[in-house]
Amino acid sequence: MSCCCSSEKRDCAREKAEKVPGMMGFIRDSLIIVIAILLIKYLLPKQQYELYIYAALYVYYGMPIWIATLKDLRKANWLNENFLMAIACWAAFVIGEHIEGLAILFFYRLGELFIGYAENRSQKSIENLMSMKPSQARVMRDGEWTLVPVESVRAGDRYQLIVGDRNSVDGRIISGSATVDSSVLTGESVPVSVRQDDELLAGVLISQGSLELEALRPAKESSFERILELTKNSQTHKSSAERFITTFSRYYTPTVVLLSVLTALLPLLLWQEPWLVSLRRAIILMVISCPCALVISVPMSYFTAIGRASRLGMIFKGGQYISKYAGIRHFVFDKTGTLTSGTFTVQHLFPHNTDRETLLKMAALAGSRSSHPLAQTIVGYAKEQDIEILPTDGYQEFAGYGTSCKYQGKTLLQGKKEWLKTNGITIPDDPLTEQTTVFVAYDGQYLGVISLEDEPRATSQQLIDALQEEKIGITMLSGDRLAVVSRTAKNLGIQDFKAQMLPEQKLEYLSELIKQNPGKVAFVGDGINDLPAIARADVGIAMGKGSQSALEVADAVLLGESPYSLYESQKLAQKTQVIVWENIIFSVSIKLVFIALGALGLSNIWEAIFADTGASILAVCNALRLFAFSKPAAKNDSPMPNTRPAEA
Repeated sequence: MSCCCSSEKRDCAREKAEKVPGMMGFIRDSLIIVIAILLIKYLLPKQQYELYIYAALYVYYGMPIWIATLKDLRKANWLNENFLMAIACWAAFVIGEHIEGLAILFFYRLGELFIGYAENRSQKSIENLMSMKPSQARVMRDGEWTLVPVESVRAGDRYQLIVGDRNSVDGRIISGSATVDSSVLTGESVPVSVRQDDELLAGVLISQGSLELEALRPAKESSFERILELTKNSQTHKSSAERFITTFSRYYTPTVVLLSVLTALLPLLLWQEPWLVSLRRAIILMVISCPCALVISVPMSYFTAIGRASRLGMIFKGGQYISKYAGIRHFVFDKTGTLTSGTFTVQHLFPHNTDRETLLKMAALAGSRSSHPLAQTIVGYAKEQDIEILPTDGYQEFAGYGTSCKYQGKTLLQGKKEWLKTNGITIPDDPLTEQTTVFVAYDGQYLGVISLEDEPRATSQQLIDALQEEKIGITMLSGDRLAVVSRTAKNLGIQDFKAQMLPEQKLEYLSELIKQNPGKVAFVGDGINDLPAIARADVGIAMGKGSQSALEVADAVLLGESPYSLYESQKLAQKTQVIVWENIIFSVSIKLVFIALGALGLSNIWEAIFADTGASILAVCNALRLFAFSKPAAKNDSPMPNTRPAEA
């Protein structure tokens, strides 16, 4: 509890581990004290040495506190609970309350031990995540499989995974099939089957089978590394309650010290009250006043919630975002890669004055350097058709519009119909489908259109149903065509949707919605075109497989493939807020009551101990209830089937 009354930012759990002996040390020291007190009371004759024996017991039993106090004094950081406890204990000794002074030390150390244990437990899920980071990878080097440090794996390297291995980098499966456990990333323990051409994120455990993969990016850029970084930095962003407490403790502790001094001196000077009575009242007030229950339990609640949310598949970048997320009353979703899988299949090719192979080749060349899922799907499909992807020059990507590059010295375009038209391309009427379309032009001539399709994610319907039952607003925004967006919205039961929206239009719509909505608004997206909206929302959420830029800008990251985790995490955030306010009200109330009683001389040292250590332990126990948070059951647990096979 020593860091609870200080405004200095420290690693409390580590400090406690260094300062407070473990359970065995606490039991040993406490037994020595009990035996010594019994000897003094019943075996040793009453004599003047009793005072010296008690003094030795104080020095021995309070050694962790005295050492910490001296360190704080050396740092000019003495206005904390160590200082308060040191004064209270030795003042109790001076006025002859020897056993009561030892009781202050006993319960203080007991509280330190209990709270240190609680803080360590609250970090357990995050520490477990850190410990799962693989250190080696089995990579093909010089024609042989060789174990190398993960840090040396480069994009394009071939590597191997067998049963029991944890994937070390993001990779694409070249050969083999396996059953994998992705619970460390998504919180879902249900095994998932993977096969050739599937992508496998770092951190996934191979439960059955063996795989050969191609590394997509270095280990330091893997999804698992990003999760670790987000988790480690999650406490840098404090909630409004935490920021208030930091400021509060900066002024509260000096006030307590001053009030205790005045309580001791004023009655003595003004009314000639016996000094023992005034000093006893000041000691009681000092013990009562420490705000540990408030200062420890509130940050611990948010830290525990961050760890618990990571097991649900949601990484919050700080307590302030959990606080905001609890109050979300309107969700705005991007369509592709968020509510839908973002895994497209090529459905049809409609060439114009050319052949299908040429249309596909040109579309693949134009999108070969794009990270957009549509472009990646076309490139992948072209490779399956044994089309060679030749190099291009002058590549440019226009978020929300399309791509442009030079091939054999001529301009090659792909993207939206309207965008090609603005570039002077004449596009005749083409077959319209309820599918996503990519238009292609080369050297000023229209080559045709490719239609693609993706399906809603397995738990998107469960998420929408749950939010609607809670009367939370839902809007879907998309840059796709109206027919495509309308069909997806109808399938999911979303009434409010907008199609053919550019990034600036999404931002404008979201800004207006935030002004009009009485509650907080969240935006969920995954691409570069979603960056402005993610940054503008009260809580911006990026999909774990989204662009690196989106992950950096977002306030929270949704891992895995289950949008329903958004709802589960909001229920956790709401429970966290309830517990935070319970602890604030409880801590402030009990302090006010006992401070008033202490100032009036109506409470004793045992009540003061309960008001400090007892209240702290109760508040911490309340915060640890978050570990018992259970996922809200979805009404429909069956995944939505994909009823439209790919064809071309």
